[in-house]
Amino acid sequence: MTAALKYEDIPLLLLSIFAVLANIFVCFLVLNTRRLRSATNKFVVSLAISDILIAGLLLPFILAKVDAIVIDYMGSISLLAGVANIAVITIDRYIAVFNPFKYNAIMRKWLVRTIILIWTLSIVISLLPLIWSTNQSSTQHHVYIFTVQIGLVILSYALIFMAYYKIFRKVRQTVRKERTLMMSLAVSRGHGGKQIKVCPSASESKVTRVSVIIALNFMLTWLPVEYMTLVHTVGMPGLIPLPLPKISLFTIALGALIDPVVYSYLKADFRHAIKRMFKKFRRYANSDQGETSASQSMMGGYKYRVGGYNSTNV
Repeated sequence: MTAALKYEDIPLLLLSIFAVLANIFVCFLVLNTRRLRSATNKFVVSLAISDILIAGLLLPFILAKVDAIVIDYMGSISLLAGVANIAVITIDRYIAVFNPFKYNAIMRKWLVRTIILIWTLSIVISLLPLIWSTNQSSTQHHVYIFTVQIGLVILSYALIFMAYYKIFRKVRQTVRKERTLMMSLAVSRGHGGKQIKVCPSASESKVTRVSVIIALNFMLTWLPVEYMTLVHTVGMPGLIPLPLPKISLFTIALGALIDPVVYSYLKADFRHAIKRMFKKFRRYANSDQGETSASQSMMGGYKYRVGGYNSTNV
């Protein structure tokens, strides 16, 4: 069942379009830039695909008033895939900080398998209600909703932020040790005690900060949906403020748009890749203009000579 688009839905539709385009750009950038093809950025692409699913399918389905059951399944897949991708990015950062020497070997073995597992489990878990014909009033469905919301979402986020707390503590300790070592090396080499500004672990700290921002963004933008789902499940829909369902659509769309903006402005490798891409584009545009102006001047000279030849022979 579909309905005509209303004027008040246009801002949400535009926000969804921008989110889709921005996340497609992230995927394009990683797939076409060799320096960006790290394990972390491949997980970023997987998260971008879940954002595309949210902004490109889920929100348009809601605006088109597609069957509520279909929307529920799409929403569940989007939510679980997003949480799973963020959890895997957290594990990636944890291994990079606590076991850096085995990081590359672990990622080579598990990266593709992990991405396949993320999407397989998200789809399978989301489709489990088909077993009881998606009867939302059944005991099985209530148990299922509580298990997913508390066990797979809330507990996952608790573990994610505990992991980031440990990661930041470890990175801070490592950066301090590296700075002390670099300062002592600078003194011993007669550099007047000047410490080297960039520590190897400092870049790891920046990548971890970006990952935390992405995790917080996802949690906060999906919070209204989480609240409404739990309130509906316990049979107290009166606790949902009237504007909240509409607001939740905008927060989800905004969350899908914020992710690629964060990558582009806060992740150094993305920022450098975007700058290189624009520089190449400018060089290409300038060379095109140069070739066009050169060909025009050649044609102008040719016309002048031809005109002179004709004038002398008339």
